[in-house]
Amino acid sequence: MTKKETASEKYWNRRRELEDKALLNAENETIRELTTEVFPGALKKIQEKLLSQSNLHNMTQSELLENFSNRDQKKYRDYVNNNYQELMSSDKKYQEFIDEYFPPYDYAKINRLTQMRADIFSIMASEMIKSDVNQKFNTRLEDVVNKMYGSNSKALFQLLGTGEVHALPKKELEDMLNYPWSGKTFSNRLWGNVSRLEQNLSLSIVNAATSGDGVLSVLKDMKGNDEISSMFKQEEGKFNRAIENLVRTEYAHFAVEGVKKSLDDAGIKNKQSWSAEDERVCSICGGRHGKLITDDWYPPYHGRCRCSLIPKMPELSEDIDEIYEEMFGSLLDEFAKDNFGINLTHPESKKTKTTTEEKVKKAFENLRSNETIKNNLQKEINLEKEIEELSKTPKNIDYKKEHRRLREALEEQYDDGEIDDDEYNASLAELRERFKRSNLTGDMKDNSDKMISLKNQLLELQESNAIKNADIIKSELAKYREMGAPSDVDMKEHLTKPNSRASKMIAKAYDYYPTDWVRKSAEHGIIDVGTAKRGYYSAGFKELRLSGARGKRNSFRTALHELGHRMEDVDKAILERERQFYEYRTKGETLQSLKKLKGGNYKENEMTRVDNFLNPYMGKDYGGSSYEILTMGIDTLYTRPTELMKDPEMFEWVVGMLLK
Repeated sequence: MTKKETASEKYWNRRRELEDKALLNAENETIRELTTEVFPGALKKIQEKLLSQSNLHNMTQSELLENFSNRDQKKYRDYVNNNYQELMSSDKKYQEFIDEYFPPYDYAKINRLTQMRADIFSIMASEMIKSDVNQKFNTRLEDVVNKMYGSNSKALFQLLGTGEVHALPKKELEDMLNYPWSGKTFSNRLWGNVSRLEQNLSLSIVNAATSGDGVLSVLKDMKGNDEISSMFKQEEGKFNRAIENLVRTEYAHFAVEGVKKSLDDAGIKNKQSWSAEDERVCSICGGRHGKLITDDWYPPYHGRCRCSLIPKMPELSEDIDEIYEEMFGSLLDEFAKDNFGINLTHPESKKTKTTTEEKVKKAFENLRSNETIKNNLQKEINLEKEIEELSKTPKNIDYKKEHRRLREALEEQYDDGEIDDDEYNASLAELRERFKRSNLTGDMKDNSDKMISLKNQLLELQESNAIKNADIIKSELAKYREMGAPSDVDMKEHLTKPNSRASKMIAKAYDYYPTDWVRKSAEHGIIDVGTAKRGYYSAGFKELRLSGARGKRNSFRTALHELGHRMEDVDKAILERERQFYEYRTKGETLQSLKKLKGGNYKENEMTRVDNFLNPYMGKDYGGSSYEILTMGIDTLYTRPTELMKDPEMFEWVVGMLLK
């Protein structure tokens, strides 16, 4: 009777299947580069070099092995020494290769074959150095280890609820990559394959001379290939198979290293060997499948081995199966988002979508009923009412001071687009009439201090409530997705003027975005930070400016907003999802002037599609290069969530974006 697969085994088996698919894509890209770009070009140059050497064409085997004259030996000795110096100056690891495969020559025994071999090797080495194969491969191996470690650590964190998800320290990663796990480093193994190819090519030329066909005849025998001879093509095929075996085995090893490290850091002591259960499984892998590793022998067990590890954990609770089933949603989300270089299409992806929708609806209900958010809003409403009542009976006001302060506040609202032309003009007229009617002049005694105090309290309360509300929203989203800046992203390096108020506010706002979004933004480069009369983010210049050259109003909300534009610039998938939602919401809507609709500090060419957005600015048209629905959606969600809930469809879309 076949043992029933547990939810744990089902989850980790599915994860390993998807990881294997992702690894296969990465392996194929590396193999393609090595076998179709680097070495075919080298073989073509070798063939051209040999064909250009007329004294080689009719040479016999005995002539190939004939010793050089003393003069030729000196010339060749200088050539070899110079060639080695070039290699050693490029990468110290090449010295290891030279010591192993090209020991010091006895120049008295140098012959023409050795000179020819040096030509072949020189061309191949030059192509290797020029293409920077070693560094590219090391970079890709780093990526494999980091992805496997980070992804599995995150899964274990979700499951166990303990530990901390962070990137592998650079030193640990370097030690891991430089450890000669198979007896040699990747660099030595790769150069060993290059040396064998050179030896085989040289042997083929010797055999051609021995057979009587002649080197020239064999070199020109293309058999349908117009670039390299059939003789070289045959050796290239052998070499490609060796390279493929090397690449796939190295990727498999370091993928397992990333997984093993994540399990170790999570405190998982028991690890099972896990293989694909199909007809390709060998007796070694099949015999170890599903068994605890107790002998310190970890995959890969042989060349091109596909085995990996899964954790063996005790039952954490009675509902452990349910926990694993729930995790399938985030697992499929993770791979479907192309983080691993695959586009996942799987029947279970429908379940993922449903799960995401359920999370959004649950978040909506939880936030709508949140008493703290309600109380925060009510405090603001109460202060606004008190200010309104006090403003109706102005007495003993310091006219100049109060008039200037109120007018500046009004202009700032107008500049930020919070009020339109009609509202601005009406408020300005009311302000003028108020002081004119009261016939106020000079310093007069009244309760102006209370008015000023109340308005300052309101501004501080709004800013404070914005952050309190944001923390509540973040804690709700963090139930389903990792939020905030990762520990390995240094904001002081990522943002210019790190000690400025603007940079500190942007760094704070980053903590309310999904962690993987923040990491992508940091990898995208440095942001030039500053302030301006009207906040903006420039994708071309990588500039982010907060509103408020004259004050501190709404700087947190502006930082949230402009970071949304940064995310559009960093991840075009975000922009595409915005486009879809925007076209859905504004279908049939015509462009209208924002200046005519709202007045304010808008330019004549700023146009919008009004729809039934909470604010016409949400429908602003940029010709598809950017949108305002995510930026305004996020800043409203975090700072005025009850306002965004008035448009449930918009609320669900914004939260869904942050959870996908």
